Amino acid sequence: MSVSEEVGSTYYEVDHDELLEDIIDAYETREPLYIWGRTGIGKSYTVREAARRLAEKFGRKYSERPEDADSEHFVLVDRRLAQMEPTDLLGVLYKDNGVSKWHYPDWLVRLTKQWEEQQGVEVKGILFFDELNLASQIIQNAAYSIINERRIHELELADGVTVIAAGNVAEDKAYTFDLADPLKTRFTHVTLKIPVFKDEESRKGWYYWAAEKGIDGRILAFLSFRPDLLFRYIENDRTFPTPRGWEKASRLMKRKSNEEAWRAVAKACGYAAGLQFKEFMELSADIDIDEVLKKPEMFLDFDISVRFSVIASLSHLYTQKPDRYAERMMKLAAHLFTGIYDDRKLNEYIRLAEKYAGTAKESEDEMEKIRRKMREMEGERQAELAALILSSMKDVNREKFSEVLFKSKYSTAVVDLVYYTI
Repeated sequence: MSVSEEVGSTYYEVDHDELLEDIIDAYETREPLYIWGRTGIGKSYTVREAARRLAEKFGRKYSERPEDADSEHFVLVDRRLAQMEPTDLLGVLYKDNGVSKWHYPDWLVRLTKQWEEQQGVEVKGILFFDELNLASQIIQNAAYSIINERRIHELELADGVTVIAAGNVAEDKAYTFDLADPLKTRFTHVTLKIPVFKDEESRKGWYYWAAEKGIDGRILAFLSFRPDLLFRYIENDRTFPTPRGWEKASRLMKRKSNEEAWRAVAKACGYAAGLQFKEFMELSADIDIDEVLKKPEMFLDFDISVRFSVIASLSHLYTQKPDRYAERMMKLAAHLFTGIYDDRKLNEYIRLAEKYAGTAKESEDEMEKIRRKMREMEGERQAELAALILSSMKDVNREKFSEVLFKSKYSTAVVDLVYYTI
């Protein structure tokens, strides 16, 4: 958490884990929460993740369909107010035997106490007004009653429904409208930080999320080398790199060759980022990856940028032929993690590691003797690159990765890294 300065004012920043807690707190206290933040950094995603956790907590199925507002589901109803007219919220008037009545939108009716009474259900969920500050003042005014009073006319939100809203900040150059003070003060407010790529000490950052979600290993390798491009506003381009953009690029480049993959980045993260990704992949285009696997000491002769590029190319080969490359990648990870590039010496290191693991804890002197000998054998470690190899294997197929770990003799050499990666 931190306090930042913006145009002479202060605002409260949180990371994604803290935002998740804040959304759950907002739901449990029924206090509306407004989430500010740059475009594409995960505001909407975190709201969905919080809703899924709440569904699990209450033993309900998660749904984003208003039609599932019942006693079995926890619903997340996402409404983009910038795309709506006032009647889409307030409903329309009609006459019934000369009496004016309101006809309300069906999605809203299903989130109310009236719906609970009519259907005999207990509704739980989140009403999410995304991009609220892109909506015109007249739409914001229409939403005010729902946010402030939890009702529109005679319709009242169910006790199990909470309002969450989100919006972009001025730096996004979106055509935003200021929130009126009465509406602003009805919310509690947090600003979501732009995520760091990787903080190894706290094990926080986009890298760890991406590794769990199966983001293409070439992107993980590229951003490990250029973490500054996880989020960067670039003038005079159609779009620019954001966490959301890299996720899109990953989907687009699946089953694409290294020569083609850059186009996915150009489309999702902008032409400038695409060109830099292309140049990165070209660094290893003329390198015989199979030869590197046979002679891992070749790694030591590569520039750091080429090392990351080789890992990117290797991760792509693994997606195509996992059986062929699995054990060889484990071996390379072991070489890099221990800094031992001689095969016989590495095998001796593994034998000592196995002996260390099997030594009774009461034999502390013997354990220290073995560990000291192992440390003497270790060279300059390339732990980050070794972790990148294991992460890329896990991304492709978690079950296959677990199988390889169980069978490979090289798992012993990287056991500390395996726990870290998983």
